Amino acid sequence: MIPYEPDSARRQKAGFRPWIAALPALVIVTIFAANALVQIGQASRAISGSDTSKVSKSLQCVEVYGVTLTNSEYYLPEGTWSRDPQKPLELSTVVSGMVRNNCGEPLRTVTIHINVRDDDRRRGDGSVSVSGLSPGDAKPFSKAWMGRITSYEIAKIQ
Repeated sequence: MIPYEPDSARRQKAGFRPWIAALPALVIVTIFAANALVQIGQASRAISGSDTSKVSKSLQCVEVYGVTLTNSEYYLPEGTWSRDPQKPLELSTVVSGMVRNNCGEPLRTVTIHINVRDDDRRRGDGSVSVSGLSPGDAKPFSKAWMGRITSYEIAKIQ
């Protein structure tokens, strides 16, 4: 003989099983939502410029100022002392400026990474190092490129 169960007891047992089945899906949705919130927070910090992960990659207390682009048709490649009159003149551009140590400590070497574009919108990059900057000191820097440079960007200061 089968014992009698009221309908309410059967409904409670049957209603409990779908919640158990829905629990893993709820956990997965929660994980994806948390991941999305973290990524949105990182993106907003990067856009606003308050991203603290870039502090170690670039010196924020070093100032670069007075940057000029100077074109010259009398470029001499490194290691040569005079121009060969048979060769045509080569155009070059010198990017020069000043770097100042606004940090509270002396810096042994400061490396400035520069991205440039030429007349044909082609990109180039290079770096220049300035050594021995005491707090508050400023020193000049310069970097030469072949061709006519039309724009520059200070990419990173290390």
